[in-house]
Amino acid sequence: MNLDLILNKEIKNITSKIANQIDSVAQQYEQDFQGELAKIISNKGKMVRANVVALFAKAGNQFDSDSTVKLGAGIEILHLASLVHDDVIDNAHIRRNRKTLMATFDNKIAILMGDLLVAEALKLIHSVKKNNIVGEVIEVSKYLAMGEIYQMQNLHNIALSRETYYNLIYYKTGKLFELATNMGCQCANLDPQTIKVSCEFGKSIGISFQMIDDVIDYEAKSGNKAPLVDLMERKTTLPIILLLENMGEFDKKKLSTIWASKDTPKDNIEWILGMMEEYKIFSTIRSMCQKNILHNLENLKESQINTVEIEKLTHYCINRMN
Repeated sequence: MNLDLILNKEIKNITSKIANQIDSVAQQYEQDFQGELAKIISNKGKMVRANVVALFAKAGNQFDSDSTVKLGAGIEILHLASLVHDDVIDNAHIRRNRKTLMATFDNKIAILMGDLLVAEALKLIHSVKKNNIVGEVIEVSKYLAMGEIYQMQNLHNIALSRETYYNLIYYKTGKLFELATNMGCQCANLDPQTIKVSCEFGKSIGISFQMIDDVIDYEAKSGNKAPLVDLMERKTTLPIILLLENMGEFDKKKLSTIWASKDTPKDNIEWILGMMEEYKIFSTIRSMCQKNILHNLENLKESQINTVEIEKLTHYCINRMN
């Protein structure tokens, strides 16, 4: 499912302007670093967070076009910076069907390029004078780093609890979606209570988005990055947590032994995927996401904003396969 194909022309027009703003940032670096940073910036991905900004910016009776475009571009570049840093941590060589900056250069240069992207994002966001948005971006950036640190500290920890997992993905992903929602609300000049309800919805979208990402890693249908990365790196995500909750003691011990080992033979991979299919792990997680998002959508509908296009976003996040 392509988000660009299901949203109306008005939202597409806004995101097109956001894409142009991002391209203007990329053009600044076409003559630097062999043009590789410019290519990474221009390779914009799904632009889900920019769409969230646009959707909420158009959900009220007022609309600030210039601020929406700058904030949408800013949050996408901030997200890209976090991906560049993630690629260094994960030793990832492919992202969005392209070589990563880490693979093209080295870890040190990639980290500095990620920092450069953070600066570009802050420059765009600072140009918009909206209720301490820069302060909120700094706060979210702190949580992005904390989420990554917590994840690194819990590598190989198969005993990771649901609570810890939810906190981790809220920091890593939910916070940025929450921020995108708040940015859009500020551009629509919505009242504080509506912003609060909207941000709760944005949080649920972000958390569900990451939960589906963790499913996709095991479903191995994504062309954006190599499949089974979480399994190979022993990142304990919700599919593994739910699998352990459903397994008998014998299978729990077998999975724990696999998780503690350095090698992952093909028969172990097939066994884990078979167990996930047997216990319907993927469909269970998608149902959990649907319930969470739809609950917050109902609260959103009680406000004074237009949710028609926002509902399309919920269907995309629940049903996406990459």
